[in-house]
Amino acid sequence: MDDGQETMKEQLEHLMDGGTIEKAVHEDITCDSIFDSEDRLWNFLFFTGYLKKTSICLEGVNRYVAMKIPNQEISYIYQNTIHSWFEKKQKTFQLSLLYKAMEEGDTRTMKDEISRFLAETISYFDYGESYYHGFLAGLLRQNGTYRVLSSREAGVGRADLILKTPKGSGMAVGSFWS
Repeated sequence: MDDGQETMKEQLEHLMDGGTIEKAVHEDITCDSIFDSEDRLWNFLFFTGYLKKTSICLEGVNRYVAMKIPNQEISYIYQNTIHSWFEKKQKTFQLSLLYKAMEEGDTRTMKDEISRFLAETISYFDYGESYYHGFLAGLLRQNGTYRVLSSREAGVGRADLILKTPKGSGMAVGSFWS
């Protein structure tokens, strides 16, 4: 549906001006592949809540969703963070220390590594919980060993993030909030 004639930057500016864009949506995206194509990056923004659905169109087996920025808070994030994010090349991070610390329960190293990634990528003004939640989910998703489940009910509460090995074998890691 999207004719591809507008550049990604033009589409982003259209969104920031209150407009909508239409993109093919598919759920087979992984965080480590979001920079592989524009399509994957738009899907990532949609599935993390940085774009909301305004309408949907089915064309054969393809699902096209018209999307827009959901609210003023997210619009602020676009104006101050995502716009520059689109213009920069992806930096690759060495995440092995974070994953090892997570698996060993070494919370001090986890805190240090996450703080380092945050200091290298975001502004002081990016303080919303949803921004941090998406950022952390993205970091953890790159491991490839775990499936990252976001905002799921678990027992008598809700887990912000759950990391599970495929098919439930192995270790699961969660962070619970009431």
